[in-house]
Amino acid sequence: VAPPRLLPASMQEMRRRAVDRGDRDGPVADPSLVRKIARSVRRVDFYPKYDSENVRSVQTTSGAILSLCTGLVILYLIYCETLAYSKVTRTDHVGVDLKSGRDLVAKLNVSFSLLKCENLHLVVQDVLGNIQESSLDSTKKIPLSASGNPVNISETIEPSSSSSSSSPRSAGLRRDKGCRIEAKINLRKVKGNFHVTLGRAEKLPDGRLVHHFSMADAKMFRAQHTIHELSFGSEYEGRRNALDGHIASVGDSPGHYQYFLKIVPTLFKGRKGNVIDSAQFAVTHQQTPVEVGRRNSAHIIPGVFFVYEISAYMVTVTETQMHWTSFLISVCAVVGGTFTIAGVASAVLHHGVKALGWNKKSSAIAASERRTMRLG
Repeated sequence: VAPPRLLPASMQEMRRRAVDRGDRDGPVADPSLVRKIARSVRRVDFYPKYDSENVRSVQTTSGAILSLCTGLVILYLIYCETLAYSKVTRTDHVGVDLKSGRDLVAKLNVSFSLLKCENLHLVVQDVLGNIQESSLDSTKKIPLSASGNPVNISETIEPSSSSSSSSPRSAGLRRDKGCRIEAKINLRKVKGNFHVTLGRAEKLPDGRLVHHFSMADAKMFRAQHTIHELSFGSEYEGRRNALDGHIASVGDSPGHYQYFLKIVPTLFKGRKGNVIDSAQFAVTHQQTPVEVGRRNSAHIIPGVFFVYEISAYMVTVTETQMHWTSFLISVCAVVGGTFTIAGVASAVLHHGVKALGWNKKSSAIAASERRTMRLG
């Protein structure tokens, strides 16, 4: 056995310095640990390649990276399909209204901050001459305090001792300052209007409608109001009423408020099979101060007027949603298609890299043969 070969002193010194430098920089990675990590990463490769030389399937690092990217793409596409499945789509279809003989129910909820309930009258009138005046059966009048909260008019505020001694009245002071009207009105599908004005309404023999009130009361009629709700037909999810929350005022003078409504009957078909008769409307409005007593204002009555016209067309709103079977088919198509395309890409990448490596190896062999021939 040959004795071990001793390294020169200079090489031994260089090796010692390299070891010392490695100790200072930190521990050197264990080659076996690196191989284990690489082997674990290669196990993720869903597309093993056939090695014809060793007659076995092998997993590669590039294939593992491609498999991870494929999994992320599949998860993202499944997320998109889930969003599409949960989305509800609405389509509108316009056609002729074939239910013209049925009445339309209007819901009105409006507050007057400066008018008491006994001064307000709700009247409905259409072009056929039909007149409906508010009654306790169809209209609810709720007295409001100065802050806008409902109050009980039977409760009174007792006057102080000083005021009671100077006033002969024994009754207390009423707490109501305003009024809220809540009403359900049956409207025939013809032109007409419903309005809240001062004074009792009366129909004359010639068909005209008049209101009985004094000029002194008209000068104090402050019709500033807030519309909490004005809707037609039954409520359905997603419907928006154009006048909900609308506030109108012309200052301290009496006002004439007009709302011109174009009502379109609507048939809502929900995704669960429910069918709802409803209506939508568009509105334009104007408000004008009224100078009571002047000749040019004699024909203008202070109040709030809703002039409506019902369209002969109907809008059908249909809700649709993806069926669960379609969702399942889409998810299977996403997973299968992405997995297949990634497999083709992995095979092309593997064979391309292999061909490139074979070309380099062939070039190296050819270069070696040429050097051997020159030396010979």
